Amino acid sequence: MTIGNSVTSIGEDAFTFCSSLTSVTIPNSVTSIGEEAFSYCSSLTSTTIGNGIKSIGKQTFYKCTNLETISLGNSLETIDSEAFKGCEQIIDIYSYAERVPTVQTSTFDGVSRKAYVWVPANRLSNYKTHEIWGEFDVQTIEVDDVNTSIVTIVPSDNSAKIIWPVVEDADTYEITITDQNGNIVCKLVFDSNGLLQSIAFGAPSRDNTNEAVQATGFRCEVTGLNAGTKYNYAIASKDATETVLDTKEGSFTTTGSIVIAVDNASVESKLTKVLLNGQLLILRDGKTYSIQGVEVK
Repeated sequence: MTIGNSVTSIGEDAFTFCSSLTSVTIPNSVTSIGEEAFSYCSSLTSTTIGNGIKSIGKQTFYKCTNLETISLGNSLETIDSEAFKGCEQIIDIYSYAERVPTVQTSTFDGVSRKAYVWVPANRLSNYKTHEIWGEFDVQTIEVDDVNTSIVTIVPSDNSAKIIWPVVEDADTYEITITDQNGNIVCKLVFDSNGLLQSIAFGAPSRDNTNEAVQATGFRCEVTGLNAGTKYNYAIASKDATETVLDTKEGSFTTTGSIVIAVDNASVESKLTKVLLNGQLLILRDGKTYSIQGVEVK
């Protein structure tokens, strides 16, 4: 389940006992989650919490017994008592918060301390020395090595995989994504080994696919994007003195479902948007419609 970007809050007990729910993505627009909102979701295996959330309430994911992967946004400040109690299958916790979130002694009751906590490299020691976070196996978030000589963007509804080549003598790679108004959506800085050094606004999620051959590039995934939206990107490769060695720029558009009215019926489908003679049109099943749902001959 992907919650829409128009949602700003999730109430108490909103999805409790939804036993068939397997994964949930909470967008950046959501700023609050009520207590026990996803408790007893026994089939839930993964959850991504957007960058708008500052606190996770008491028992929010209580007894999600098959939960394996958690991604925590970079604005998170506190996780209340028993929020993940009884989540015995947790393997990976990705925390993009550069200020270590405050947790209670019961927050992770029942979670194996052999689980990995993945954090930005510049905050590794902060998490490792923390009274509770330090009990886990804390590691630096990293991107996958791949073989490539070009930049490739693979967008989906709310995310985009970014693949870029290694540049000789580069010490860091700075990836900036902006919207069509020039506003920064996210800025990521990786070192020459593909370790995440710093983040701003959005955050990548780790792609676990590995290449079996010699790598000449990196791959990461940026999440929390809006569906059907055009973005610009810039990848600046810099040496140790911050001199820019190479810059790659371009744009991409995320995919997504749109609801329109066709012949007075509500239809939801994968659609293609085109701009023709200054008019936005929609292509579906070989036919062309205006954004009002009127077929254009």
